[in-house]
Amino acid sequence: MANSSPFFQALSDDILYIIFTYATPVSMTSSTQINIRRMPPLNFSQVCRTWRFTVQAHPNLWTMISITYTIAEDDRSSNPIILPFVKKWLQRSPSTPIYCHLDLYGYEFRTDFVPLLDFLQSENHRWKDMDIGIRPHRINIWNRDPIAICCTPALSSFRLNRGGVFSNFRTHPPVSLDLTSFAMDACSHLRVLDVSSGVKWLLPEKFSLPSLQELRICTDLGHDTTAILSACPGISSLHIFVKDEALDHKVKSRVTVLSHLAFLEIRSSNDARSKHIINTLSCPSLQSLAFNESGELREIVALQSLRSITAFLSRSNVHRSLVELRIQFYCIPTTNIDLDSRRENIWLMVDLLRSLANLERLFLSGFIVDEDIVRLLTVHPKGLQEDFCKAAVCPLLREMMFTFTNLGRFGRGAMGAMIASRWEATKKLRSVTLSFAEFPDFAHENERVRVCMEEGLILLAF
Repeated sequence: MANSSPFFQALSDDILYIIFTYATPVSMTSSTQINIRRMPPLNFSQVCRTWRFTVQAHPNLWTMISITYTIAEDDRSSNPIILPFVKKWLQRSPSTPIYCHLDLYGYEFRTDFVPLLDFLQSENHRWKDMDIGIRPHRINIWNRDPIAICCTPALSSFRLNRGGVFSNFRTHPPVSLDLTSFAMDACSHLRVLDVSSGVKWLLPEKFSLPSLQELRICTDLGHDTTAILSACPGISSLHIFVKDEALDHKVKSRVTVLSHLAFLEIRSSNDARSKHIINTLSCPSLQSLAFNESGELREIVALQSLRSITAFLSRSNVHRSLVELRIQFYCIPTTNIDLDSRRENIWLMVDLLRSLANLERLFLSGFIVDEDIVRLLTVHPKGLQEDFCKAAVCPLLREMMFTFTNLGRFGRGAMGAMIASRWEATKKLRSVTLSFAEFPDFAHENERVRVCMEEGLILLAF
């Protein structure tokens, strides 16, 4: 190695980092007797002169760090060795950006976690890419101020996952996200922001995230979602998780236009709040919409959500650009759907699907999937003699999925006829996913579908 200086200097940082961390202990416990100053690679006396020069010439090697910090139930230590190790590691490159993955996973939230968080917080001016997970199993009494995690405009990517017992804190959440430094800051470099439930947001009166591309947020603590989205005009991917918090009806319902948004996902257990969110959005560049409603809803409420989806797509004017649609309703007793609601469901779905001429992927779950909808998607023989793209509904479909349907035992034949008709028409349909509980032996029962599979169609069980 002593005579291979040019070789090592030519290696890229990512390869050097793998070599560099090979000498680092994989795990440490409170009882581990380690002298930080003598620990490789922190102790350069254990490596050759060429290697010392290599690591000193690549300061970025000292800024990538992944920490999985676990405290077991029977661990009663109070001075974990990980903190001095991290301090020593990051001191090797005091002016370079930090890329850190931190996973705090303990049986009980202890004060051991706090010094490590406080130290990393003191280095927040260096943060470039931070991924923080805090997931304790138990906490006795929360008698201190919330852990305030402050972000700076230099940050490029930030993920904060708060889980475990912390998810039970609503009134006084132990973790808060401080974005006050983003007040009208046009120099913000933040491109990815992913914040889980149970985190209190601290926002300035006016703030801006002009570089943000991907946003994942949760509405469980009553955040002003409209204000947050208005600060992110350039996002292309948006994931909103709607929790059970009550909707403040005094909130103004102004429409927020997200001109560059291509992917939108709304997962909800609160129908009123999810409907409010989708009613206040317009996304003229949308290509993919995923809507998942899992609350205990009556069918009339679910139909209101379906109306909101239809109105949203019309308001955004994306009938020609949308290539993927996912609508999933769960926990709705299909036996309680009255005739009028069933008819409206059919009309809404018919109008919606007929308008999506360029749709390539369709995923439907719940009561909205019935025999009428399956027949609507079926290509009839006379349609094969005409222009297929004009005669068929959603003629460009390549992937389809139907789960937890309202078809019943007699709907299997209609499903098989629909699948076979689309394959036989143009063979553009490549894969179909069905619920195994509803269609356990579908490939063997339906001869037409079995022939399609022999010709190349992929049938998957969910």
